[in-house]
Amino acid sequence: MDINFANKVVLITGASSGIGETSAILFSKYDAKLVLVGRNETNLLNVANRCEKERGLKPLAIVADLSTDEGCERTVKATLEHFGRLDVLVNNAAIGGPEGIENATMEKFDKLFNNNLRSVYNLTRLLVPAIIESKGNIINISSLAGIAVAANNLPYGMAKAALTFFTRVTSVELAPKGVRVNTICPGITATNFRPRMTGQTAPEYQEWLKVAEQTIPMRKACEAGDIANMVVFVASDNCKLVTGTTINVDGGMQFGDVYGFLRDKSDKSDKTDKSNKSDKKDKSDNTDNSNNSDKLDNSDNSDKLDNSDNSDKSNNSDKLDNSDNSDNSDKSDKSDNSDNSDISDKLDKSDNSDKSEKLGHL
Repeated sequence: MDINFANKVVLITGASSGIGETSAILFSKYDAKLVLVGRNETNLLNVANRCEKERGLKPLAIVADLSTDEGCERTVKATLEHFGRLDVLVNNAAIGGPEGIENATMEKFDKLFNNNLRSVYNLTRLLVPAIIESKGNIINISSLAGIAVAANNLPYGMAKAALTFFTRVTSVELAPKGVRVNTICPGITATNFRPRMTGQTAPEYQEWLKVAEQTIPMRKACEAGDIANMVVFVASDNCKLVTGTTINVDGGMQFGDVYGFLRDKSDKSDKTDKSNKSDKKDKSDNTDNSNNSDKLDNSDNSDKLDNSDNSDKSNNSDKLDNSDNSDNSDKSDKSDNSDNSDISDKLDKSDNSDKSEKLGHL
């Protein structure tokens, strides 16, 4: 099987790390002329240097924020002025961030959609004329998060699901003009994407991967090279009739228990939250009972002073009242202790449950 990108121009977004970086280096091995776009200038230039060493072809490195109109327009202008054409567009740039509907903010929503969806829409529409002219192809890097459902992954999953639909519609529109459009959906992939999103240390991330891999049928997370191999293959002439497809590269994760595991973790977290709220309520109740007890004691003392000159019958009545109050106080103490013990047991169980780290999001 022959793969050759000689004299073809390939633009890769998010090329400064992870899947984008690995794809760039692999394309360079097949003689592609590269346009590398990213926001981290230092990393981007390092990737460009590595690509140049492969075949001696110097990539065009563009530092740009594609979530803005200015970033997209400048990228298009620089690409066409430098190379005069474009054959392959790889929309890979994306950001992540866990968020559910209960803690949602429009600021986070807008940031994620601008980076993960609007940037793809904008850059693609601006470059479509050049891609039609070359009868090239477009590859959108999505995620299984856009197919399967996991709690607290709402805006990211929505954006990736929309990206897959974007692929389907544009593939139908552009097929008559000789342009192919496809989506590649990585499963859990060992890159710096998740640590950057969650703040996990390297050891924490490796531990997370070990747990996650046990829920994947092939018991192994993807490497960036696994995704890059598929990107290069689909972009090549070996797939000249492949369009409008969604290709999962996931070790069978789509059929595994990863999202069931995530849901279990989310449920346990909810139970812990409810237990904590219940604990606060019980403490409040105990405070109220204590205040009521103080009031009762003060009332008893007042009664004793008022009734000091009364008859024996009245004294007997006071003794009887005090006896009743003592009995009630004993019962209240026992009940409170029992409730606190039950709550403590529940909290201990809940704490033990939460010792297992949440998987989080892709």
